[in-house]
Parts: sequence; C-alpha cells; structure tokens
Amino acid sequence: MATEIEFKYSLEGPAEAGVIANSDYVAQYLKDDWTERSTLDVFYDTPDWKLAERGALLRVRAWINLSIATLKFGSYVKDGHPGLYRGENFSTIFHGVDAVMQDLAMHGAPDTFADIAGSELAPAYEYKCTRRFATLYLPEMTRAELSFDEGVLTVGDKSVKTCEMTLELICGPVSELEAYCERLVTEHRLEPRAVTKQETALRLHKGN
Repeated sequence: MATEIEFKYSLEGPAEAGVIANSDYVAQYLKDDWTERSTLDVFYDTPDWKLAERGALLRVRAWINLSIATLKFGSYVKDGHPGLYRGENFSTIFHGVDAVMQDLAMHGAPDTFADIAGSELAPAYEYKCTRRFATLYLPEMTRAELSFDEGVLTVGDKSVKTCEMTLELICGPVSELEAYCERLVTEHRLEPRAVTKQETALRLHKGN
C-alpha cells in the first residue's frame, strides 16, 4: 500500500502554469531540470459504477513496456486544508480485467472489493494528459513533486479539458508542504481543487 498526500489547484491554462513554474518562489527550491511526459489513463468500473459508489477507482496506466493497475481510494480533506487530498493506493501489473481484482488483493487491497469480478469491469472513462514536473527541495528535508497537467477527461462522447497544478509529498512533514502551498496560493491567487476526476467523470456520465 502507498499513501498519497498532495495539494491540488485549478489553473486557467498553460500560460498560468508557466508563470508559476518560472516564479522565484519555485525556482529557489529546484535543483533538477523539468521533465515532461504524456500519459493515457483508462479507468475501469462496472456498468453501474460499483467502484465509484464505494469511493474507489481502478486506473490502468501504460508504463514503458507494461501496464500498471492501481486501485485508489481517497478524498479531499474538508477541515480547513484547501486542496489537500489524502488517499491510499494498491498496485499490480495489469494482465487484463479477468485477473486484476484477484491480483490487487494479493498486493494488499482490502477484501471489501472481493465481490467485484474482473469480468464485470470495463473502461468507464479516460484521462489523457501532458505533465511537466520537477522535485522541490524544501526546508526540513521535505521533498515534493511539483507538476503541471494539461489534459482531457473523456466519458463516452463527452469530454472536458483540465489544467491543474499538483504538489505531492515525497518525504518530510506535511506541515512543511502545507506552509509552502499557503504562500504559493497567496502569491498566485490559486483556486484549490475540491472535486476529483472520478467525481467529474460521474457528472459527465449523468449529464450534469
């Protein structure tokens, strides 16, 4: 199991991402070059979105010469920490839907999903994006990945464009990353995200 702690913010577009990436308050904590990669994430669920109902999602991401399936569940924290997302992930190599739930269980996924058969699963929505990212070397030995994503979320014949910034904790105290984010939000007047991609996909699916 991997724990995921990150702060997410909505951006108006690539121009705003560029301004933030080139700001002094970001540059002073960078030691490495920026990296860019494109990904296509396919999210699986049952026809009646059983995983979504239980607050979970199943993402399959192509990675070099294989695909990785990740069962994720989590949510945005609502108690005065704008943009803070906490989640837990369980991953395995993706050999196809028939075996994926059993494989995830072998890698520690909770047995509350044991009743969902792989044969029930099918692609529910997808997210294609280009990510630019680098590591921030913050005080108190805190490390965080800063990334800018520009993508398209698609459900059936409906789609929506997204542009967002994420700061994911790699190591160190959460309080240090939160303090950094608070100043970044103040300087650039950022809007914290409060809706996950899955919630966005559900709204598109239902026509909202």
